[in-house]
Amino acid sequence: MKGATAVPLSVLEAVSDSLELIELAAKKGNVNSLSDAGVGGLCARAAAEGAFYNVLINLAEVKDEKFVSKNRKKAEELLEKISQRTALVASEIRTTLAEKL
Repeated sequence: MKGATAVPLSVLEAVSDSLELIELAAKKGNVNSLSDAGVGGLCARAAAEGAFYNVLINLAEVKDEKFVSKNRKKAEELLEKISQRTALVASEIRTTLAEKL
């Protein structure tokens, strides 16, 4: 189960990395494609939540408390950062779209 935990943790890391492009598209992309950046943010958030759930379910089977604590903390920190960043993207998109109307 330790090995199984590594996979969703790597998904959380990949999602975090992908947010650079999503944020760039939201800030500097074509305003007519802004909704695409928004959907990217939503997909990133959903992928992160799903990966986090998988981390938790895998850690539930691990008896090594140090491993569990370390990896749960890492997953929680990644999810929190992703949540904050995707919320900011959503807010920026809503603001820009409201100004456009």
